[in-house]
Amino acid sequence: MAQRGQYEDRFAMEIQNTTISTTVAFADGVDTTSGEEKSGILLNNHPNFPPGQNVIETRKASGSASRKDGTGLEFNQGTREPSFTIEFDVSAKVLYIPLHLLCQRGAVEEDAGGSGPNTKWFFPYSYEVTPSAAEYWGGFVRRLSVSASDSHRVVGAVASSMTLSSEFNSALVCSTEFMARDVENDYRVTASDNFEFTEDATLLWQGATTLIGDGSGVMEAVDLDGFSLTINTNPTRKFYSNQLTQKFLMMDVTAEGTIKVPFTAGTTNFEDNVLLRNFISGTPVRFSIYWGGQYPNANNDLSINFIARITDAPVGQDEDEIVTDVSFQCVEKIFIDSIANGNNNVTSIADSSGTTTITWAASQTALGNVFPGDYALMIDATEAQTKFLIDNVSAIDTYTLTATPSGSPAEVQIFSQPFNIGIDDNLDRSI
Repeated sequence: MAQRGQYEDRFAMEIQNTTISTTVAFADGVDTTSGEEKSGILLNNHPNFPPGQNVIETRKASGSASRKDGTGLEFNQGTREPSFTIEFDVSAKVLYIPLHLLCQRGAVEEDAGGSGPNTKWFFPYSYEVTPSAAEYWGGFVRRLSVSASDSHRVVGAVASSMTLSSEFNSALVCSTEFMARDVENDYRVTASDNFEFTEDATLLWQGATTLIGDGSGVMEAVDLDGFSLTINTNPTRKFYSNQLTQKFLMMDVTAEGTIKVPFTAGTTNFEDNVLLRNFISGTPVRFSIYWGGQYPNANNDLSINFIARITDAPVGQDEDEIVTDVSFQCVEKIFIDSIANGNNNVTSIADSSGTTTITWAASQTALGNVFPGDYALMIDATEAQTKFLIDNVSAIDTYTLTATPSGSPAEVQIFSQPFNIGIDDNLDRSI
């Protein structure tokens, strides 16, 4: 019998939003209207897709010193709780599926009709009015044979944790943990299954632009030695009276990480001990790390933006340079707060064709501080409050909402998400 080497591993992934038990074909165009998607993925690791089979073991008074096997005796096959981790070098196309399986309904797409840019933004699902149950599920396959029914297929997977990290002389790497409904060990790979890989370039740390800001003014370029950001969605399984998971409830979203900032960071407002003082005072800062555009507008652009509440900031030495080694948690923050008809921070609110465009005065900078996925809180004269999702930031002081507020709000507040991650993969995903 022929042996198989580890190098023969091939993996593919897809996404669907039909049901948790729906199986997908690993083929072009399954999750996009453009038919350009490749479902193969080049992994840095070799996940084995364990079935997560639980065994119920109950010692019984059987008259024997040994365990007994058999129907109704001491062993029963319980529920299944599959979980696994994948790691890969990041490009926008490859990141899309894991990121969508992590953020679920925390997603919005700026669709340009297939002509590009096709920008997607991902953020916490905190303000979704839909139930917390997952509505997007992933499928994965590990090809172990091209002719027999012995490949492994994952069904109904959601991402529970994602770490994005990079540093000197390395790629941007993503490590994602998944929980799944089931793993089949008898899947037969067919001719229609596509294991081709995207040919977009891997994003390298040397190509990143790094910015820092206070959340309202113009962001400044900053020297960074590297970063790590981990997002957890803490899903829980619901079995009810079944062996397999019937739904995943997406719970609290947490995000935390580390970032190394040289003591003399090359900035005007964040030099030397400023980050240490921000830690002492409890003042958050905003970081932006992006490849291409901070607001992605071309294929393979990626933008990672987060508000860091510093949890520690020791000023130490990293090999040959003094650095502030920042640890942080990502937090939601009201950074831009305006009385629309009072201090003139809002210069106009215009309704047109079911959308609302809000323009701020020059004293408030939307670009770099407001991102799709943030929320505008409109407060009218009677103190009634309504939140609207921001789906586009079109200029330094202008953004649009997905719906039209009724009347003229007396106050506008911007709720900035803990993180906003934007990608342009040149595909119409119809989110």
